[in-house]
Amino acid sequence: MDEHWTLCVVVNPGGIERRVGLKEGNLDEVVQDLPFPAILFFDSLKEDKLHNASDIARAVRSWLNYEWSEAFPKKQLKNPFSKKSMVLARLEVPQQPNGFDCGVFVCRYAYGLLHLRQSYFSYRDAGVREITNKMHQLPLFQNFIQGSGQFDFAPSEGDRMRCEMRILIERLSCRYESVNNVNKANTRLDVVEI
Repeated sequence: MDEHWTLCVVVNPGGIERRVGLKEGNLDEVVQDLPFPAILFFDSLKEDKLHNASDIARAVRSWLNYEWSEAFPKKQLKNPFSKKSMVLARLEVPQQPNGFDCGVFVCRYAYGLLHLRQSYFSYRDAGVREITNKMHQLPLFQNFIQGSGQFDFAPSEGDRMRCEMRILIERLSCRYESVNNVNKANTRLDVVEI
């Protein structure tokens, strides 16, 4: 096995200025409900040596800093996305029982996150009650993710999920082809009318 899919999700990058401004210490109730900038990492193979979450997070932060410098060239805050300000959360999620279901699991994790899209992913959700240098060692968002119920599926459900995805793709393909045929017909009519 030399290929593997994982899911890396950036949450609340817009809260980085506020995060950088927070000093170490306990968070008050208001701050706990603010969006917490973080990188969520979902891997269906715990022992996977193909994707180093820290390396991926470093690359994502570098890209975010580049985008920040392009969007806000006059801001005094340079390179705000760091290991300290945008913590990596390695999440404990259902693990695949084989060497070929990683894509199915990535889709299932994305589906679970889709259901959480209205959530703030706040400091409280992350389980952060104080700002420390050791936040990266905390099980960030673990209770929030597990408590949501969106990631409660058995690894053995891979066959069912694969079948459901095939059916969905077939239905979408039929829908796409019918819309595409209508668009082609309309295009031919437009050419004839000219």
